[in-house]
Amino acid sequence: MPIHVCPVCGRRHEVSSVLDRLAYGRFLTCSPKCKTSLAGLVRRRTLAEMAEAAGRLRRARHAALGDCTLRSDMQACPDGLK
Repeated sequence: MPIHVCPVCGRRHEVSSVLDRLAYGRFLTCSPKCKTSLAGLVRRRTLAEMAEAAGRLRRARHAALGDCTLRSDMQACPDGLK
């Protein structure tokens, strides 16, 4: 039987050859508790990536506008874009 490493707790566990083929290279969790924890980890990672992307977009907009500050996306600089 193939051995997998739980992505949550790091414990090694055996999985059936059928589940191994269905995993498509991903590691399977070792227990229902780890499976529940994995969903939370994925959610937190996704939210962190979204926050990082929003920060990059905000910095790029700020750099494109120069020293002009916008109160919202709908307002433009009085002098136009700098």
